[in-house]
Amino acid sequence: MIEVIFNASFITSSCFSFLIFVFTMTMYRSNNKLKLFSAAFLIILASNAVNYIFLKDAFQIDIGLLSTSMFSLYMLIVAFYGQKNKNYKFLYYLAYVFTAANIVIALKYNFLFTFIKSDLIKWLVQIAALALVLFFIKTEGSKDIQFKRAIALLLLSKVFYSIEYLNQYLAVIGFCLEASGYVTCFSYFYNIVYSSFMDKVNEAEKLKNTVEKSFYYEVKKRTIEIEKSNEKLLELSKTDSLTKAYNKLAIMNIIEKLTTSKARQTFSILMFDIDKFKTINDTLGHVTGDMCIRTLVSIAQANIRSIDYLGRYGGDEFIIVLPTLSANDARIVAERFRSKVAETNNPRFTVSIGIATFPEDGKTVKELISAADIGLYRAKERGRNAVSHSMLF
Repeated sequence: MIEVIFNASFITSSCFSFLIFVFTMTMYRSNNKLKLFSAAFLIILASNAVNYIFLKDAFQIDIGLLSTSMFSLYMLIVAFYGQKNKNYKFLYYLAYVFTAANIVIALKYNFLFTFIKSDLIKWLVQIAALALVLFFIKTEGSKDIQFKRAIALLLLSKVFYSIEYLNQYLAVIGFCLEASGYVTCFSYFYNIVYSSFMDKVNEAEKLKNTVEKSFYYEVKKRTIEIEKSNEKLLELSKTDSLTKAYNKLAIMNIIEKLTTSKARQTFSILMFDIDKFKTINDTLGHVTGDMCIRTLVSIAQANIRSIDYLGRYGGDEFIIVLPTLSANDARIVAERFRSKVAETNNPRFTVSIGIATFPEDGKTVKELISAADIGLYRAKERGRNAVSHSMLF
């Protein structure tokens, strides 16, 4: 029965020592006491490995108790030295030194134990365990209390194993304490490492969200800039470079949309040009001619609504589209515009205006332009500086 318990103890200590050491060393990146504590379990792990591989026929309990003494001594050094000094690198090396020493002692078991009594090892275990337990009790208020209690359970279990008159009941108690200690110890390491790992995951997630958010806003910003640039280019493609009014293609498309609209709503167009514009260009120069055109556009824009459209048809010829206005309403707008142009000076110039209305004067763009052109021709025949319709006035 005792042999079964010792085998169970061997398996438990090996598995948990391996898990604690490997899990902490590989998953936990910070250099602090946690790694030092986990390094102590390498002593137990190495001792068990040597026992299993090389000392199957030897009395393995003594070697196990000796490794516990080395484990306890290392823990005491870490506990005392680590409080006052942050040179963790030295303590890492010390863990490997203790491990190597434990392996050498185990391999030289027959020679060494000729001079070292088994009772001495048991006393070493009990003294080391007692010293470590007393130290942990003294510092019970610290944040590592769960770990310290776990180590205390492990060492107390070894005290039970080292009792001279060991029976199966004491062995069972010792194993229960040992198993509880290893489970508690692994839980302590797992919680800290997992918590640290999750903190890094959350930090990475926040960083990812920040990058994605920045990327999203940057893409959105660039998209808006591109859209504005495209709109600007589209607007430029629709406007006349000299006057900034719609160009011929754009104003013709506007009329096309109105004529093909399902609403079939009435609208009128004004076609006008500067009277004797060729004479202005020939006598005063093309610079003055361009100035007259810009002045004409400025007056036109000031005398139409926000829903109306102004476009340059060609040369000094322009078209104004007046949605919802009949021929008579369009005549009022045209007369007001004509009189404002007649007030210009330096140079003084006038305009003639022809009116056409949808659908009375035409149902297509071509028909409306033709009707407005006839009205413009009639205004010229009437002596210029006039407003005319192809049939009404």
